[in-house]
Parts: sequence; C-alpha cells; structure tokens
Amino acid sequence: MKFVVFYILSLLITVTGVFGQTLSIRQYSNEEDNLPSNSVYSITIDKKGYLWAATEYGFGRYDGIQFKNYAIDNGLVSSHCLALFEDINSDIWIGTTKGLSRFNGKNFRNYGKDDGLKDDYIQSVAGDSLGNIWVATRYAGVAYLDSANRFVHLGKKDGMPSDSIETRCVVDNQNVLWIATTGYGVFSYKNGELKNYTEADGLCSDTLYSVDKDKEGNIWFGSVKKVSRFDGEKFETINLDFGMQTRRKINFVFRDKDKNLWIGTEGSGLLFYDGEEFKRYSKQNGFTTDKFTSCIEDARGDLWFGTRTGGLVKVPVEKFLIYSEQSGLKDNVAYAIFKDNSNTLWISSEGSGITKINETTGKIEYLNTETGFPSNDVPGVIGDSKGNVWISTIGVGVTKYDGKTFTNYTVEDGLPNPFVMSMLEDSEGNIWFGHSGAISMYDINLKKIVYRESTSDITGEGWVQTIFEDFEGFLWFGTEDRGMLKFNKHRFIKGYTVKDGLPDNFILYITQDKFGNIWSATESGGISKFDGESFTNYSEKDGLPSNLCYSIIEHTNYLYIGTGKGLSRFEYMAFNEKGKDAFKTYTQKDGIADNETNQFSIYKDKKFNIYFGSQGGVTRFNPKDKPREAPSNIYINNVQITNEEAEIDTIPTGKLKLGYSSNNLRFEYVGIDFISPEKVLYRYKLEGSEMKWTESYEHSVSYRGLPAGEYTFKVMCRNSDGLWSEGEAAVPFVIFPPFWQTWWFYTIVIFIGLAGITMFYQYKTRQVKRRNLELAQTVKRRTRELEEEKDKSEALLLNILPSICVDELKDQGKVEPREFKNVSILFTDFKSFTYTASVLPADKLVNELNDIFKGFDEIVERYNLEKMKTIGDSYMAAGGIPIENKDHAIVTVRAALDMQQLIEDRNAISAIKWEMRAGIHSGSVISGVVGTKKFVYDIWGDTVNIASRMESSGEPGKVNISAYTYMLVKDYFDCEYRGKLDAKGKGKVDMYFVHGIKEKDFSATSQYHAGESNKVEMIQRSSK
Repeated sequence: MKFVVFYILSLLITVTGVFGQTLSIRQYSNEEDNLPSNSVYSITIDKKGYLWAATEYGFGRYDGIQFKNYAIDNGLVSSHCLALFEDINSDIWIGTTKGLSRFNGKNFRNYGKDDGLKDDYIQSVAGDSLGNIWVATRYAGVAYLDSANRFVHLGKKDGMPSDSIETRCVVDNQNVLWIATTGYGVFSYKNGELKNYTEADGLCSDTLYSVDKDKEGNIWFGSVKKVSRFDGEKFETINLDFGMQTRRKINFVFRDKDKNLWIGTEGSGLLFYDGEEFKRYSKQNGFTTDKFTSCIEDARGDLWFGTRTGGLVKVPVEKFLIYSEQSGLKDNVAYAIFKDNSNTLWISSEGSGITKINETTGKIEYLNTETGFPSNDVPGVIGDSKGNVWISTIGVGVTKYDGKTFTNYTVEDGLPNPFVMSMLEDSEGNIWFGHSGAISMYDINLKKIVYRESTSDITGEGWVQTIFEDFEGFLWFGTEDRGMLKFNKHRFIKGYTVKDGLPDNFILYITQDKFGNIWSATESGGISKFDGESFTNYSEKDGLPSNLCYSIIEHTNYLYIGTGKGLSRFEYMAFNEKGKDAFKTYTQKDGIADNETNQFSIYKDKKFNIYFGSQGGVTRFNPKDKPREAPSNIYINNVQITNEEAEIDTIPTGKLKLGYSSNNLRFEYVGIDFISPEKVLYRYKLEGSEMKWTESYEHSVSYRGLPAGEYTFKVMCRNSDGLWSEGEAAVPFVIFPPFWQTWWFYTIVIFIGLAGITMFYQYKTRQVKRRNLELAQTVKRRTRELEEEKDKSEALLLNILPSICVDELKDQGKVEPREFKNVSILFTDFKSFTYTASVLPADKLVNELNDIFKGFDEIVERYNLEKMKTIGDSYMAAGGIPIENKDHAIVTVRAALDMQQLIEDRNAISAIKWEMRAGIHSGSVISGVVGTKKFVYDIWGDTVNIASRMESSGEPGKVNISAYTYMLVKDYFDCEYRGKLDAKGKGKVDMYFVHGIKEKDFSATSQYHAGESNKVEMIQRSSK
C-alpha cells in the first residue's frame, strides 16, 4: 500500500459507510459467556492457541467452550487489567492499574513499587526474543526488568525528555523497543541508544495513544484522527478526518492476513481499509459500542476485538454482511438479487415488491404497488447486456426498466400467460421467460415477444422454475415435476427425469461448472451433476446439510449451494478424496442471516461478492475472505482420579503413578475451536485396554475399575473446518497392583509352600509306621465318620428342600406335587447388571453378589419365607410355602422393603452403587421336587410369571406389587397406584409402588403371624 499517496490525496478520499448493513459478529459478554467483564482492554492468543482477554474485572482464558477466569482471589495483583503479553517461556504477563503480574499457568508472581516500579499503572507490556521484559506506565515512562528481578526506568539520565511521561511500548522484529509518548513523539531504543522522532520527521503527531507492530515488522502509531506507519526508513501518514465524525483517539492499528487495515477508535467505531476504500463500522452495523480497544487475529483468520463496555467481539474471516428489514428491506424474505452498473442492489420479495439499495451511497428506493409498480409478487430480477433490468411478476407479466422508464409486457403483448417465474438472457441477447406450463421469448432486436410455446405436453401444467444456457448455446429448463429439459432454441431435444438418474423431478436451479458439467438443485433430492452421459447425485448422506437445495453458483473450485439448512460450500473436485469433509456449511451460528435460503436468490457481482437471500434477509460475502487451513490444537486439561476416599483433579505433566484403588479415571480434553466447538469430533483410545479408536463429540471420557497395568490415554480431534489435529495429546499412567499380586509376594508364597511341602513329606514319612499300627482304630473311626457324613447329608438336604419335603422323600422316595392357594412370590434383580459385570473383575463381582444375597437370605429367614433360587443377579423367594400362613403377602412385602433398605444402606458406604427392582404378586402355585440326583424344590404357575413381570415393570429402588397383593396389604403399607401398565405377555396390569409401613403397629401383627406360622410348622413336623 502506497501511503505516501494517501498523505498527498487525503483530502480527496471519502469514506464509505456501511450504512444499514449488519456486519455478522459474535459477541462474548459477561452475562452470556462468563467473560470477566464487558470492558476488554487487551487480547492475545498464546502459542497453544488459547485466547486471553484482559478486562476491568480480571482476565480470562478461552478455549472455544468456556472462559476460565482469574482475579485477585487467584493471586492476581489487581483485577483491573490493561495489558497482556506472552514471553518466550510461555508465561503470561498482565499489566494492571496496581502493578504487574506474571502467570505460569499455575502460580502468580507480582511486581509493584517494592520491585522498582515508580508507577504501578501499567499500560502495555512488551518483550524481545532474548527474554527481556519492558513495561510502559502512565506517569513514569518505561522500565525494564533486570537480572536481579527488579525494574529499572529510562529517564532523563538516559536521554528521555522527562522522568514522568505517559508511554506505550512495543518491540519490533529487530528487538528495537518503540516508545510512544503523549507530547514528545516516539522513541526507539536498542543497545542503550535512544532516538527521538516527531512531527518534523513525518510522524502524524507528537501526542500518540497507540503503538502496534504488524506481521511484516512495520510499526504503526495512532493519535487523533491520524495514523502513521514506520517501515524501517520513513514515516507515512494517513489523515482520517473523513472517517471520524469528532476528535477521537486511535486505540490501535491492526493489519490482518490480507493486509487490510483495522483502526479502532475511542467513540468513532471501527475503520476498515482494503486497499481501495475505507469503511466505517459502528453501532449501525450490529456492534453494541463505538469504542474499540484492541485487536488480534486467530489461526483461522477470524478477527477478535476488545471493546469498552461491549465485551469481546469476533468477526469471522468471511466477513458476512447482512441486509435485512433493519437495513431498509421491505421484507426479510428475499428472493431475486441483482446489482446494476450504479452499484445498486435490486432485491425482490414475494408480497413486498423490490427494495433498491445503493451500496455506495446507501440510498434506498422501493418499487411496489404503493409507489406505482404493477405487482408486489416479484420472483425474479435480471439485467441484460444493454443495461436494462427485467422484472418478472406473478399475475402481471414482465416489466423492463431501461434506466429511465418502466415498460410492462402482458398477455396482450404476446406472453402466453401473466405468470412469469423465471428469466434468462441468452448469448444472442434475447430474453426467455418461464411460465406456468409455457415458455416465451423477447427478441431484443425486434423489441417484441416473437416466440411463445405451450409446454404443457412436455412440462405439464407446473412452473418452469429455472432457465440456463450452457457453453454450447443449449437452453436448459428446470420444471416443477418433469425434471430437466434440453432445448436448442427451436425445439425440445431431450428430457431428463428420475428414470435417467436425477434424484428428483422438481428442479429449482440449473448451472454449469468450468468443466462443462450441468448441476441441478432439487426440492428433495439434493444436488445432481450431469456430465453428458450419466448423473452423479449428492445428498445428506454425502455431507449436504439438507436435501432441499434452492440454488447453486460456482466460484473457483467450489460450488456454493443454498439449502434449507444453511449455505453449503462444496469442494466438488475433492469429494472422492475428502468425502463428507468436502462440504462446509455456514449457518446462523457462523453469521449468515438465516438457515433457510430461497429460490432464485443467489448472485455473484463483478468483484466476486456472492449474495444469497433467505428467510432472514440477504447475506453478502466474498469467497476470497476464506479461512486458513489450520488444524486445532488438542489438549488434555484435567484427569480426575477417583479412589475409595476422594476425587482428585490433576493437570498431567508426566507419567501418572496410581495405587490399585485409584482405578476410576475421567479424562477431560479440548480441541481449541473458536467457530463451532460443538462440531469438534474427538477420537480417543486407551492403549493397554482398547485396540480401536472411539469417536465422540463429548469433551470427556471415563474408565471404571481398570485392572493393574500400564496404559496411555490418547486423543485427537477434527475441527469444524474438517481438519484433524496434527498430533495426539497423550497421558501415560500406571496402576500398581495390590501387594498380594506382586512378584515378590508370589515368591514368598512359593517359598513358604515348598518349605511346607518338604516338612509335610518328612512328617508323613514318620507317620507311616504309626498309621499301620492304628489301622484298626482308623477303620472304626472311618465307620463313625461315615455315619456322621450321613447325618451331614441329611442336614444338607434340609438346606436344599423344606423339611416336609425331606421327610416325605425319605419315607416315600419321592415328593408328591402340591397346590398352594395363597402364596406371595418375590422377584428382585439389578439395573445395568450386564454393564457392571463387564467392567468389574469376576472375583469382585462374585463377592459383591455373595455379600448382597447373604443379606437377602437373612431377611428371608427373618420373615419365614422360602428362598427358591438365584439366577445371575435375580433372587426369588416365596411366602406361604411350604406351610401356608395368613400373612404371606405382608411378610413378603416387608422382606422386599428390607432388601431395598439393605441396598440403600450398602450404596451409602460402597464405591459400587447397585440399583434394584423388586416385584411381588400373590396367588396360587404348584410346588414340587424335580431331579433324581440333584434335587430342586421349585414352584410353577401364572402367579410366578406375573410376579416376574412386576419386577421387570418396576423402577430401581422401589417395590412394585400387583393389584391382588395390594388388596392383601393395603391396611399395613402406604402404596401409590401406578395405573394400568403393560406387562410383557400379560397385557395391561394394575400396579402399585409400596412406599413404606403405615403408622399403625405393624410389627406386632407381623410377629403374631410369624409366630402362628412357626407353630403350624412344628405341629406338622411332629405329626410325621
């Protein structure tokens, strides 16, 4: 950029206001995003990719998902932060109104007047490649940190004009310190040499309020209404009188990756210069303030602005501009878009006519029935090669505007009907119109409509939605329900429908790429490419955001597709290589006006700006403003370790060494993405446990019950631009086994075992003779032991079968089946048992179940129930068998409540949490003993099946009973009616939850019934 020319011609330059356009921005605030404060004074992006913001109430680090904030409570010297700087060691320096803080990611080191600072109001911090740190103060000039960790000021003794001046500073690429002052111009300092530059040397002013460095090494200075650049040899100045309405200070000058200038002012908004013209952005363009304090550019190319009271603002590299009702549009639902030679946009709508907006002057005009235009329903606007503007309407025909007058064409002038949906100027200058069931042509030389043809036999009665002329001069018509038609300007040659490979017969738009392929946008089939022989279709499964596609336009190697769910950019030549990643979709989150685009509503002007209309207005952007191909950095920022005592959070810095009980781990990670963090895809794997990678959009993953061993957790990410991180973040760790599983413990056990075997062998040898002598006595003893074993067998049989059944089996050799009329059946099982079984070691799982079922056995015995069996995690018991009793339902419910209480008490102290369902039904069953060698006492009947359904239809932590059981226990328990619920195989069944025992003296009743049951059993046994 030739700034010498600017200085000479500054009075001739005019600034272009963006007027009612809204610049698409993303604002981060204290209220919505946890930004420390809405007054942001300085921003920077560190080497890892995190964004830091210094604010009025502390500073924050942003990872794309959330701000992590720091203030006095964390160790910061003052919460009023003004400046940020990252040194060569990746430490963050924070200048505040009460001193300087250095932050290494964990701890703060603070500097103040006790450390040599004469003024602790720090306005800027700078450093060179050697590690030197400089600070600029408000009242005491600049100072540097010496080897003794103390600050030394530059003053009169060093050649400064005063010991108390206001300064700001920056270090350039040659390690030269530049000091901007208020009143004395600028100073450069290196190797003890101080140089002064003033207005006499070409500097814009001796009173400066900002000093900045760009990527090329140029130094920029801002004063009031003027900016200067020093390129290493001379100063060049820009006068901004034309861009600033009042005398406002320049707070920063920033040069982006495309060498555009961004100038932040104190009250006159944001100035932008692209090499051709200046633009000014202010509150009129969507910002909440006109005071801009700082600027930074991220790896993608998005710009971040700090503001005074307006929070942190991000402007995407695409720089979307939006025209809406706020900008002056009559209707946000925009259709056809056209820009004429006077830089005026023509934007049509269905119901509000046309809005004309001059992008240079901002002048707005309306064409509608109120202003004399014949129709408000305008689907199309095009311009021809002679400078005329053609406007199609629904119901009135076509209107031509030659720059002075409007001429209307109706049925009387040769149109087949007044309903005109689509228009096109062909290569010969003729204008073609698409109607409902017909086409027509306006001869530009004869100045009349000379061709009209009904196409109802070819296109049907539907609309001709779009018209396109290919490179060879053939016309293509997109229809409402007959696909695409190829036309040689005299007759139709061929039609293409779904039978030929099109995904849909409803064609909304047709275009051609630079290779000659014909592309069509369809209503429900996505987009389609026709290479002259066959169709290749792309839909949602291939990466399109929606199968409803309204329009297509090509720019360089991309197709831009207006869809029902945003604007999609398609790198069509790279699809075979990238797959779904060849599609990039922009939505409202990225800054476009609305996700629902519209038919006809896409346009590219001579500067390659692309306009597309939607339900929320018109969005403009330039494809050259595209992001850098920058993968996101991936970090593991926390490992949560859970042991039997507590949860511990740690930031991993090396290999973690964990005890055997610290085997529940949660890894938290982040891929830094400031655009759409919710679209970041993570791929992780735990080496040592998992063979394959797992993909997820979650920011954390947990592992429970890891066995002892060595592991490495690895994670990578793919950002919202479809790029994978260049490397992996990894945390190696080892879980040590308990001492009884170590090699040295095994060695000791083996040694003791061998010694024991040796001693045992010697002992047995000495006993041989003695055993021979005692053989007779041994035979007698073994006889007695056999008798004792017989008694044990009978006792074991009593543990397996009820005593009545044992007696019957001994007397008769079998047990006759028996029917019980009044029995209550209890089933229990555990929720998510399959998952728990998969993550717990087998021995720990068996121990858990054994401990729980042992408690259940005690409860069953306490209430004189009969334990039937356990199957896996399921436990079955019955009340009222083999001795019938009156309170079978009451004691069974009481037992179920005690079981739930046992689980609840156990969960309160155990690391492994169980959730149990319990179900009860009462009714009749048939009991009996099955088997000849292994006896099993079992029961059958529909009561058992319904009890099982009560359990499976219940909820964890609750006892679910049937209506029949409820009738037996309702006087003793508080119950909740659940309604008729589906029970598998049983249809709708009334169910109740039992919440607890009623206030009445239940215990006495149950003890009475239990005593009666014991008495009956004793009587029956004695009768045998």
